[in-house]
Amino acid sequence: MSDAISDARVPLAVLHAEPDLVPARGGRRSIVLHRLLAVADAVSGLAAGTVGALVAGVPAGGAVALGATCTLILPFLAFACGLYAADCATIPVVLSGRGAH
Repeated sequence: MSDAISDARVPLAVLHAEPDLVPARGGRRSIVLHRLLAVADAVSGLAAGTVGALVAGVPAGGAVALGATCTLILPFLAFACGLYAADCATIPVVLSGRGAH
C-alpha cells in the first residue's frame, strides 16, 4: 500500500492550476425565497378565491374566475406593500422565525 502512495505522481499542471470557483448558494438564497414567496402567494390566492367562492355558493365557473382574479391580485398586493423588494432583508428573518430583533 505504501508503494502505491509513494509512486503516485501529480502532474505539475494540476498543482499550479487555478481552482474552479463555484459561486456560493447562500448568495442566491434571497432570490430563491422571493420567488417561492411569489409562487406561494399565487397558489394561495387561487385556493382562497376558489374555495371561498364555492363555500359562499357561487357557481363553479364564477368560483374559478374569482380564484384566477385572486391569483393575480394577491401577489400584486404583496408587491405593492414592498414584500418583494430586492433590499428587503426581513424575508429570511421572518421565514426563519428568529424575529426582527
